[in-house]
This record gives sequence, structure tokens and C-alpha cells, in this order.
Amino acid sequence: MTKVSKLAQSAAPENLAELQKSGLEAVTTLNTAMAENVSRFYGEWMQFLSHRLRENVRVQQKILTCGSLEEARALQEDFLRRAMDEYSDESEKFVRMFQDATARALDSMKS
Repeated sequence: MTKVSKLAQSAAPENLAELQKSGLEAVTTLNTAMAENVSRFYGEWMQFLSHRLRENVRVQQKILTCGSLEEARALQEDFLRRAMDEYSDESEKFVRMFQDATARALDSMKS
């Protein structure tokens, strides 16, 4: 007989209700923590996208009014360099946020 089946056989009906209740409480706590984390992620992502869109428009306006091809090339080069840096920074920020969110969710289950 396996450990699981022995445990199931030894569990009295009154203990099952308590196990179900504690399991439900843990799942509810975890779901709440995860919902809060999703909200944080969404807010951060929307702020980043808003910033990047404003930058796209700003650079396009500058390119349309620049006086030479060399100036347009320099604007595009600067734009791409900054965009790559910002996307890289944002990716690192999301990794840290995910690590923090996971730790908070696990901590919430321990309480």
C-alpha cells in the first residue's frame, strides 16, 4: 500500500474538512497575492509602453524637421541605442519584480 493511500485511509472525516479548509485558505491567499502581482506588472508595463510611445513620436517629429540626412541618421542611431538600453533595463526590472512577487506569494502561504 502506498503512503498516499495509507494517509487517505487514516484520515478521519472530521480531519478531511479541516484539511480542505486549510487548503482553501492557502489557495485564496496565494490567488490574492498573485492578483496583486499581476496588477503591479501591468502598471509597470503600461508606464514603460507609454514612455516608449512618447519617445517614438518625439524622435519622428525631430526627424521630420531635421536639416540633413546625417542629422536624421544620428537621431535614429541615438533613438535605437536608448531604446535598446531601456528595453534591457525594463527586462531586468521585470525579472526582479517576478522574483519579489514569487517570494511574496510564497511568504503569504506560510502565514
